Amino acid sequence: MGSDYWEHRRLRRDIESVQAEAEAANSRALHLRSELSQLRGSLEQRITAIGRAFDAYVELGDLREQLAAFPDTTTARQQASRAVLALADRRTPEPLDHGDGDYWLTYATNALIARSAGAVDADGERRATELGGAEFELYWVAACGGAGLGEHVGERLSAALAGDGEFSATQRAIFDHLLLGGYGRSVPIETLRATIAGESPQQWRDWIIGLADTDEGRLGRLQQLADPGQRLTEAANSQVRRFGAPNATIGELDPAAVVDRLQRACAELISNGFGEEAPILMRIRELRWTVEHPDQSPDNRQAERFAVGPLLRTALTSPRTDPWIRAQLVHIADDRIVAWMDSVAAAPDPQPSSIRLNRGGSVTVTAAGADPAELATARRRLAESVPRPRRWPLIAIGVLLAGAVLCFALDLVALAVVLLLALAGVGVQAVLAERARRQSAEQIQVAIGELDPLIAESVDKCRSQDAAQIEQRRRTGELLERMRPVFGERGESGERGESGVGARTGSSRV
Repeated sequence: MGSDYWEHRRLRRDIESVQAEAEAANSRALHLRSELSQLRGSLEQRITAIGRAFDAYVELGDLREQLAAFPDTTTARQQASRAVLALADRRTPEPLDHGDGDYWLTYATNALIARSAGAVDADGERRATELGGAEFELYWVAACGGAGLGEHVGERLSAALAGDGEFSATQRAIFDHLLLGGYGRSVPIETLRATIAGESPQQWRDWIIGLADTDEGRLGRLQQLADPGQRLTEAANSQVRRFGAPNATIGELDPAAVVDRLQRACAELISNGFGEEAPILMRIRELRWTVEHPDQSPDNRQAERFAVGPLLRTALTSPRTDPWIRAQLVHIADDRIVAWMDSVAAAPDPQPSSIRLNRGGSVTVTAAGADPAELATARRRLAESVPRPRRWPLIAIGVLLAGAVLCFALDLVALAVVLLLALAGVGVQAVLAERARRQSAEQIQVAIGELDPLIAESVDKCRSQDAAQIEQRRRTGELLERMRPVFGERGESGERGESGVGARTGSSRV
């Protein structure tokens, strides 16, 4: 019987050991299967990406052969690129040959070369406008800006910056060059106003509120922004950064960098091609992107867009913005600013100042004095809080003293001594309690005596605060009256056109 027990125990131990080894082996198998699956997926993805890149490379070769059917436009694009670079280096290139085609790029580049030489190719500019449309407008404005000829294209800024509330990368470069004064002092007010028409007025209201801590300070900042003679500083811009946007930074507004972006924009517009060549070039750009990023889909490419509203608000408070340009840009939001000014003018008078004192309760004090009911209640509570003398110590002392005398009379000396000791302890406690009572009573009397002077001091503070509020309200009203003519002429400026806005801004110093 004993041998069967030990044999059974040994077999059970062997079975448990085999089960543990089987579980460990199963765990290792699962881990290896997982790694193999990941490796197979990674290899499949790489093989797919390599196949996609190879297919794109093969298709690129076919498309290059198709481009050979457009020798004139290809040559025109190459010559235009060289001409733009030469103009950027302040060199005068040779005019382009129009060839057999009728390509707006050649007319535009030749007109640009003529402008750089101090002449005007009116026929070329007109023909380029007819053939190129909006694409020519962007190219013309960007190329002239990059070549230092921005003052010649002020009338075309409206078409170049027109949009639906967002700028493309090319429009952003043009806008930044405009902020630096690269296109002279002409600003397309109405065009930019149309781009922010769909924006919530609350965004501009928040921006105005962020200009300063008080309405008077905000009006002063708006007055400063509308004055071309005022140059902003970095410190003045720090208050409103929270109302900007992630892609609305103006801090990197460096003239050389902006010109470089304009030249890159021109190169991109040139590379777009013309006519039947354009879709081929577009497909070539997609295939090149696929070759460079085989693990990504061309659909993942997204053209960068910039919201116009945040850009405008950031530019208005940027010290890098040209003061004359800033003084015109602020009028883009005339209606939003006037609406805020109307809300300031319609705001109710400030409430009288009040101070709450905690003396025997809460007492409200204004410039007219303390609240009578609250003051009476406070006085009563203070008077009632004065501690009164306690009688029990005297009674205890009398009882203990009588007991001690009686014990001595009965010759109970030990008990008499105990009563005398108790009498001494009670006497000490009575003296300490009376001292504490008198100190508390003195403190309460001091508080009662300080109540009237404290109320008088609080009344003086309230009167000073009320007078300061009235004075600030008066100054704010006067500033509003002076500022209304500056921002309240939108209708008149709209009738005169955009040049009228520029003329008005030039004399808007208030």
